[in-house]
Amino acid sequence: MSILSRIRRPRGITATGALLALALLLACAVAWQALRAARAHRAATERLLRDHAAYAAAEFARRAGATLESGFVSLQHFPTDRVEARPATTPLPSAVDYRAAIHVQDYWCQCFDGTEGFFVLRFDNGALDVAGARLDAGTERWLRDSVTAHAARLARSPADANVNLMGEVEGRTHRTSYQLRVQQTTATFRADGGRAQALLFTVLFDDRDRLRAAYGLVDDPASFAAPVFRRVFDRVRLFPASVAPDAPNAALVRVTVTGPGGRTLYRSAADAAAPGAIAAEEPLPGAFGAMRVRVELRPDAAARLVDGGLPASPLPLLVALLAVTAGVVAVAFLQLRRQHELARLRAQFVSGVSHELRTPLTQIRMFSELLLGGRLRSDAERDRSLRLIDREARRLAYLVENVLDFSRGERGALTVLPEPVEVAAAVDEIVEGFAPVARARGMQLRVELDADAHARLDRGGFRQVLLNFLENAVKYGPAGQTIVVRAARVADAVRVSVEDGGPGIPPKERARIWEPYVRLDREIDRVVGGSGIGLSVVRELVARHGGRAWVEDAPGGGARFTAEFPAMERRTEADSVDVDAAELAEAAR
Repeated sequence: MSILSRIRRPRGITATGALLALALLLACAVAWQALRAARAHRAATERLLRDHAAYAAAEFARRAGATLESGFVSLQHFPTDRVEARPATTPLPSAVDYRAAIHVQDYWCQCFDGTEGFFVLRFDNGALDVAGARLDAGTERWLRDSVTAHAARLARSPADANVNLMGEVEGRTHRTSYQLRVQQTTATFRADGGRAQALLFTVLFDDRDRLRAAYGLVDDPASFAAPVFRRVFDRVRLFPASVAPDAPNAALVRVTVTGPGGRTLYRSAADAAAPGAIAAEEPLPGAFGAMRVRVELRPDAAARLVDGGLPASPLPLLVALLAVTAGVVAVAFLQLRRQHELARLRAQFVSGVSHELRTPLTQIRMFSELLLGGRLRSDAERDRSLRLIDREARRLAYLVENVLDFSRGERGALTVLPEPVEVAAAVDEIVEGFAPVARARGMQLRVELDADAHARLDRGGFRQVLLNFLENAVKYGPAGQTIVVRAARVADAVRVSVEDGGPGIPPKERARIWEPYVRLDREIDRVVGGSGIGLSVVRELVARHGGRAWVEDAPGGGARFTAEFPAMERRTEADSVDVDAAELAEAAR
């Protein structure tokens, strides 16, 4: 297999592409594992924080329930102190006396200091005595129905009237044993429209275990419960000392207590809850089960409750890393494809240059051998052979110069040395030297020149530009065509163009043909010789002059290649003398 065929089909490209794809897959797998581990860590931390929130909610509910239940003791003391071991005919205290006594004896939780709706309901005659706020018909009906229903249950089970009470208030335990004819205080709640109501009462028996009366109160639960909740939040540690030894509750949690109908009875802070906050709920124990405690951890509490706090999601970082990895793999793959394409184009270039160089070398060698062997019979044949050798040598020099200019351009070492040039004269000279090549292929050259066209040009570079245009016109145009060469001044520019009668350049290819090694597929299919670097050299040389080059359709069909250079004003002889003197003076300095 030849070197060129190996260049066209590099064996390593498939393996390298597979390795790049494998590297991307491995990066995705590592990122997925890291994401799973981070999510598991975050989930474990969230579970721990939820456990802390649940512990705080349970502790708050327990302490608040115990404090409220201790207040029930004051609701029970007054009736039992007055009635114990007395006959059923003993007069019952009034609701006014009951209220006054409760305000004195409510030393456990001071829950009922602001309560006014105290009542006494007699079971013998159904009389309801109310002290304080007047009860509306709905509240009175609810009171009677609730108390009567509860008393009926107790009447069916008299043993429930013997009660042992235990209350815990603000960290101190108070224990009182009662073997009395009184039932432990009962709480009932309801939501009536936009308000919540609480009914707290104690059922009293006489010495014969008969129902005598019910003592209690009707009030908004927030009026007697909110102070309790506030004291518990301010004074009771909701977290173990080992978890948050120094942080106050307000810095860690936000506590909300709701009653019947979801009405808020207490809120520890006025700020709104953070979206997605970790929270736990717990009902109050015993008779206050209608109240629910919700504990929400504050956003910055995680760092105090858990070492390291709540880990941030690594997803943005992993996505960025994957994007960078995918970008690197994509760039590497594109570079690999580009290298493969460049290798293919270089192979075509080597083949094209070899063919281009072989043709003039073959001509030179053949006619040189004829001359050296004395095989030419006449002076005319010898002169013709010498002209052919000269023509092919010039063509060979042009091809070599093209390759050298391309190589300099690739390295960024291509330089031009502009000087004032009469463009018409320079074009006429180049066309005259190229005319034998065109005539050898049966083509004609027509020149249209503007004597006012002047520009600062590198003569060698300009020659390469025009020769490349002419070479393409001869190479790709039909036999017998007329090639038109124009040089004219247009505004502040000088345009040099070459028109041929060939097939033209498709619009979608007009930008690509200026790239190195690029040849149209039809040229390759027709096995037309060429290196693919001529127009690339033209573009580089014209750009070095501060101009531009392009291709368009010719008016009569074919293609028109144009190079535009910045124009300069024509200098007179006096101007030349002045400029030369100035240059000499500058050199002398």
